[in-house]
Amino acid sequence: MAIKTRTDLKGQFVNGKILNQRQFHDLIDSMLNKRDDSFMGQWVKGMTYVSGNVVIYNHALWEVPYGPPDSDGKPTKIEICSCQPPGTPGTEDEWTSLIVPVEDNDWVVHLDSQSMYAKVYDCVGIGRVFDPANGDPPDAKLEVVKENLGRFLIFPKPAESPTLSLIQVGNGPNGENAYFLIGLDNQEAALTTDAPAGFVFRRGGHAEIGEEDQLDYHDGDILMVIKPAESGSGLARVGISTANPAAMLDITDRTKGQFLFNPEDKTDPAFTIVNLDPSCNKNYLSSGVGEEYSVFITDAPKGFIFKDGDDYGKYCALNNINQGDTLVVIQTGPQGVAHVGIGTETPCAMLHVTDGSKGAFIADPNSKADPVVSIVNLAKANYLAAGVGAERAALTTDAPKGYVVRAGSELAGACKVPDLDQGKKLMVMLPDGKVGIGTETTDPIVRLEVTDDGESGRFMFNLDDKKVNPALAIVNTRPTKDNYFTLGADNQTAVLVTDSKNGFVFKQGALMQDSNNTEFYELDVTQGDALLKLMPPMAVTSGGTVPAQAVFFPNLAGKVGIMRPPEDYQLDVNGHIRSYNVLTDTDQASMSNEQRVDTYFAAQGNETALDKLKQLRPIAFDWDQSTGQQNEGKQFGLKAQEVQDVMPEAVKEVPGQRLSLSYNSVLAVHIQATQQLTNLVEAQQQVIEKLKEQIIALGGTI
Repeated sequence: MAIKTRTDLKGQFVNGKILNQRQFHDLIDSMLNKRDDSFMGQWVKGMTYVSGNVVIYNHALWEVPYGPPDSDGKPTKIEICSCQPPGTPGTEDEWTSLIVPVEDNDWVVHLDSQSMYAKVYDCVGIGRVFDPANGDPPDAKLEVVKENLGRFLIFPKPAESPTLSLIQVGNGPNGENAYFLIGLDNQEAALTTDAPAGFVFRRGGHAEIGEEDQLDYHDGDILMVIKPAESGSGLARVGISTANPAAMLDITDRTKGQFLFNPEDKTDPAFTIVNLDPSCNKNYLSSGVGEEYSVFITDAPKGFIFKDGDDYGKYCALNNINQGDTLVVIQTGPQGVAHVGIGTETPCAMLHVTDGSKGAFIADPNSKADPVVSIVNLAKANYLAAGVGAERAALTTDAPKGYVVRAGSELAGACKVPDLDQGKKLMVMLPDGKVGIGTETTDPIVRLEVTDDGESGRFMFNLDDKKVNPALAIVNTRPTKDNYFTLGADNQTAVLVTDSKNGFVFKQGALMQDSNNTEFYELDVTQGDALLKLMPPMAVTSGGTVPAQAVFFPNLAGKVGIMRPPEDYQLDVNGHIRSYNVLTDTDQASMSNEQRVDTYFAAQGNETALDKLKQLRPIAFDWDQSTGQQNEGKQFGLKAQEVQDVMPEAVKEVPGQRLSLSYNSVLAVHIQATQQLTNLVEAQQQVIEKLKEQIIALGGTI
C-alpha cells in the first residue's frame, strides 16, 4: 500500500466522495506511520522512526538525527526500529535531546530527572543590605523593605502554606506593628489583619499619568468596611457607604435611609430600615426572629401597605416609595385589632378583600359578636355568610334561590376564574328547606330529592307538613312507565307500598366486591335469584280477587328461617304454620328411579311395608321446654330416632343438628301397608264366601 501525505489524503475527501477499499488501506497506513509528519507523539516501543521524527518521552522531546552527508552533500536519513526508550545508554546515536543543557554558576539542568533548579538565590531581599553571613538573611522567598515603614514578604520561611504578608513597622498607636496577611491552604483562602479598623474598600479618583506613585490608599470614597465588633466578641461588622457600621451589616445612604442587619442593641437577629429624611420623623421598619416568633415592626402611622409599582426603570426614577396601586394594607383598627385590606386602603374588618365593583370578602366584621366570613355581591347586595357561634356553625344567605353546588369544568391556563353559573348542578338547597341532589332542570318538590334529573329514577324523602306520615319513595322512570316503591310509618304500622305489577321480591345478590377488593360489581336489582316473592292481589275468572300470596322457591339457594336459623332447610319455622292446604310437588317430572314401596323393601330384605309399620311406636308427648312450645298441650306422633332404626330413608340427619322426620314418607309406607292389609281382607272374604256355600250345600244354615 502507498503512504500518502496529508495533502493527498485530504484530496480524497472532497465533494462528498466515498473512499474505496484501497484508499482506506492507504489512509490507515499513512496514519500509523506518519512518514511526512515530524512530530510522532508519545514514543512507542517497536515503532519505526526516521530522521527528523520527534517524540515525547519522560516529559522531554527527542529527535532522530540525520546521518553523515552523502556524495552530493545531502544529509542521509536514518531509519530505526526503536526498542529502547530515548535517553537509555546506548541510544545516543539514535536519539538527540531537544533540551540543550546549560551549565553556569546560577542554574543546574538534569536531563535524566527532567528538572532545572537554581544553585543560588534561595531568598531574595530588596530595600536594604542583607548579610546572611552575619545571620541577617531575607526572611522570605521575596522580602521587600522600606526602612521604618513596612515590609512585604512572599513565602515567609516559617509559613507552612503559600502566604503573602504586608507589615507596617513601628507606626501603630503604641509603636507596635500592624499586619495584613493573604494565605491559602487546602481548606481556605484567607485575609487576616490585626488593624483595629479591620478592612476598608474605597473608590479612589483617577490616577494622572506619570503620577501613579502619588496614589494614597487612604483617599477615595468608602465603599465597604469590614471591622471587628467593638465589644470584642469576635463578631464582624460590615458597613456599605459608611465608615462606622451600626450593625453587623449597615447599608447607608446618608440623605435617604439606612439598612441595619442585626443592630447591636438587639438581642435577637433583626433587620431594620430607617428613613433618614427629617420630614418623616425617622420612621423605621424592622423584622426579626425571636425565640418564639418572627416579627415585623413599624412606627409608620398607617401601618403596612403593599403596592403594585411601575416598571423597575421608571420606579428607580421616582423619589417616592408610596407609588402604584394598593394591593394590601395592614393597619391597626379599633381597639388595637389588626385590619388587613386587599384592594382597599380602608379595611372595614379584620380582613377586607374587594375589587370595589363586583364583590367583597369580609372576615370577622367588628360589628358582629361571633366570627363571621361574608361574601357580598356588590351589584345585587346579596350575601353569603359563614360563621361559628357558641353552639353552632352556620351558613346564611339572602339569595332568593338558596344554595347550589355545581361540578365545574376543568380550569385551564394561568389562574382561570370559574363561572358560578356553569357546570352541572349537583345539589340545590332552597330557602324553604328542600334539598335536591341531581335536580338539574327542576327544583326539589320534597324535603330531600335524589335523582339524575329523572332519567333513571328518583329517591324522594317526604316530610311535608301536608302529609300525616313521613315516607321514602323510590321511583323508576324507565323505560316507559313510572313505577314507585314507598316505605313509611304511621301511628300503627310500618308500611311498604308499590304499584309494580309483580309486587315485592327478595333476592340474594352477587358479592359487592371481589376477594382482592379491586373490582366492584354493578348495583342491579335484576341480579340474583328470587328467595321470596310477595304477589299483589290477583283477579279470578269467577269475579273478585284472591288475597296477596307468599310464594316460595325451595329448590333455589335461598333459605328462610322464622324465629330460628334455617340451617340446612330452605324454610325453617319455629312455631305453627296455618293454611287451608299444604301441597307437595310430586309431579312425575320431578321424580327419577321410580319403583313401588313394597318392591323397594323386598330388595332391602324380607320385610314388607306392614312389617315396617308394626315396628313403629306411635306415642303421645309434650314439647320440651327447649322448643318454646311446652304450653301447646298433648301431641301425637313418632320419635325420629325410632323411625330412623326402621326406615332411615324417612329421617333427615344433619351433623350437629336435631333429627327431622318426613311424615309424607311414613304416609306412603302406611298406604302401602293398608293396601297389603286390604288384599289380605279381600282374600279372607273370598274364603269365607266359599265356606258359606259349602255349609249351605250340606244343608246347614248360616
